[in-house]
Amino acid sequence: MTKPYYHRNLPHWHPPGAAIFLTCRLFGSLPEKVVLQLKETKRLFEREITQARVSPTEIAELKLKHHKRLFAKIDAVLDRAAFGPRWLENSGLATLIEDVLLQRYADLYSLWAYVVMTNHIHLLLRPKLTSPRPEPRTDSFVPLSVITKSIKGYSAREANRV
Repeated sequence: MTKPYYHRNLPHWHPPGAAIFLTCRLFGSLPEKVVLQLKETKRLFEREITQARVSPTEIAELKLKHHKRLFAKIDAVLDRAAFGPRWLENSGLATLIEDVLLQRYADLYSLWAYVVMTNHIHLLLRPKLTSPRPEPRTDSFVPLSVITKSIKGYSAREANRV
């Protein structure tokens, strides 16, 4: 059984069957200095939230606001692509990524939108059912971990061959 919520650098909440927005980046595309700044910003946000004298609903709104700010900071650095590898600007590798997303693993998810950038990709997808049943509440969906492992593992192996 997969966990619908877990926490690493940012929280991840994966309700079964829900649409998910993913960003996958090339290793080394964020400078260590930026990573440290983001961790410090996150720590300050968390301290602000723990010291806030507000309702649980307002705390949830604060957390969401802070997570959006952190995502925007990460995305801005990635979009500049001023640091680290830029392998996806190679049209052959970008085409490989598109083929992986649109064909190779299309049986795992419904892909609603995607963009391949020079050092990262964005995906909006919804996991597909693993075994449809008559009652929607009893359906199981392809775990997000299976989707990401499939996409990232295959594309990394094939890109290294290129």
